[in-house]
Amino acid sequence: MVAAFVDERKPVPTQRLLILANPISGGGKSRALAPALQRELAQRGVAAEVYFTKCAGDATARAHVAASEPWSGLVAVGGDGTVNEVLAGMDDPTRPLGVLPVGTANVLAMELRLPKKPAAAAAVIAAGHTRSLAIGIANDRRFLLFIGAGVDGSVVQRLAQVRSGTLGKHKWAGPILHTVRHWPRWRLRATFADGQVLDDLSSVLVTACATTVASAQLTQTSIRTTACCMLCFRMRSRTAWAWQGLRVAASAAAGSPSDRPDNHVGADRRRPGTLADRWRPRRPRAARDLAARTASPRVRPRRGRIGPMTTTSGTKIANIGTVRLGGNLPFALIAGPCVIENRDHTLRHAERIARICGERRVPVVFKSSFDKANRTSGGAFRGIGLEEGLRILGDVKAQLGVPVLTDVHEVDQCAPCAEVVDCLQIPAFLCRQTDLLLAAGQTGRAVNVKKGQFMAPEDVGNVLAKVTSTGNPNVAITERGVSFGYRTLVVDFTGFPTMRGFGQPLIFDATHSVQRPGGQGTSTGGDRTKVPFLCRAAIACGIDGLFLEVHDDPDHAPSDGPNMLRLQDLPGLLDQLLRIQDACPRT
Repeated sequence: MVAAFVDERKPVPTQRLLILANPISGGGKSRALAPALQRELAQRGVAAEVYFTKCAGDATARAHVAASEPWSGLVAVGGDGTVNEVLAGMDDPTRPLGVLPVGTANVLAMELRLPKKPAAAAAVIAAGHTRSLAIGIANDRRFLLFIGAGVDGSVVQRLAQVRSGTLGKHKWAGPILHTVRHWPRWRLRATFADGQVLDDLSSVLVTACATTVASAQLTQTSIRTTACCMLCFRMRSRTAWAWQGLRVAASAAAGSPSDRPDNHVGADRRRPGTLADRWRPRRPRAARDLAARTASPRVRPRRGRIGPMTTTSGTKIANIGTVRLGGNLPFALIAGPCVIENRDHTLRHAERIARICGERRVPVVFKSSFDKANRTSGGAFRGIGLEEGLRILGDVKAQLGVPVLTDVHEVDQCAPCAEVVDCLQIPAFLCRQTDLLLAAGQTGRAVNVKKGQFMAPEDVGNVLAKVTSTGNPNVAITERGVSFGYRTLVVDFTGFPTMRGFGQPLIFDATHSVQRPGGQGTSTGGDRTKVPFLCRAAIACGIDGLFLEVHDDPDHAPSDGPNMLRLQDLPGLLDQLLRIQDACPRT
């Protein structure tokens, strides 16, 4: 096992770190980024020394020497190759290893959702949060990502023979063509602990990476365990292998790995992982029928689609735990009761929501608040408090494995909440409070800012800039309706492209958008029957995330009951929204 610095788990001390940087990674960017990381760590009270490697294998040698020196951890600045070199030299693989990704693919960083900017990386490393990762051993050498034999191994071996300078994506073309031209006759055998044997294989790839596993749909055989996946190919001709390579290469042409669709195991069958859109499977008949019904009777929609979307330019990707928002990914859901009522109630709702979303392959973040500080009446139920609320949210995260979100109302709440939750939410009435925004951003956790009911779409940029100025890239803005006269909210969908134009993911809060603030005298009113209509319109507009407060008995809920969606209505609504999403792809 190796302990990698990520933004979770139990903290470890990080008083003195050795930064091992590959000076040619990222076209030489690491020469500037490594010292920048050193300065950011120093500002956080962590001493660090930078060592630039001089040749291949130097990172391994230096990491080996560091084992006898008083470093509390190592940090690799470079690509996946640099990380593996450092790992190979770590005599004690349980020593913490940090990563600042500066390579071509940065697969490990993508798998762990590691920040790419020195300030954000320093915040995670200085906090000392780690995750234990399984490592593999092949030919007495440790590896973290994947290892291949046969066709894949031949390509990599050829690349090592002819490589010079930095490793860009174009450098793979020559080795691939060389392998196709010479095409040795591989006859590989894979033997498993349970006695299963696969013979006559042309290529075998063992990987622990979800990014690679997402391409398993292209293989003839894929065997998965909790720790890794083995992809086995039986392609006897160079033509078959070349076709396979072209299909995978189509995804690379679509953008960098960090900009592609979610590549996690279990991705929706309508979301083909690393495949480019042109290789998407045929949409379900229900989606095609919906497109046909909604199209003009005089104009047949091309390929069954409603038509080109003109307001769906991609945003940056924000990570909320294991959930990714933005970048033209399919929408994610943030859902849960308005306020934490008790432990059993919260866990029961979280488990039900997670199961509903899991069955539909919808990424989900569970939300609930420990304190509702902006209730209409001073005598209304506010919540169970910070300490007990965080304990319950921690149980949800530990038992169900879903990311969690909660509101923060004061600067002093940000740090303790960041120890437990994956996302800090800024209430709409506080969206311009600079100290609160900065404190939330500085925790390194994702930040979701509710747009004030008084705020124009054009003013969102200033709010987002305050949070991103902390070096935190995981920031989203949520539309939740605009004040229109007394006790009435409206949703202006024409403002959606304006807000997405600032580059951060846009979330739509459908349940708070049907509120009638103070509409019941001492509490807020609302009309939950309007929620599905707004959701359908928002999905068609290309939002990145949907926010819904749900409850199994909203009529007797202690907070926001009139506008909360009934939990039993969530499955049917999601089914509708997924069909609309298929009919309205972002182009």
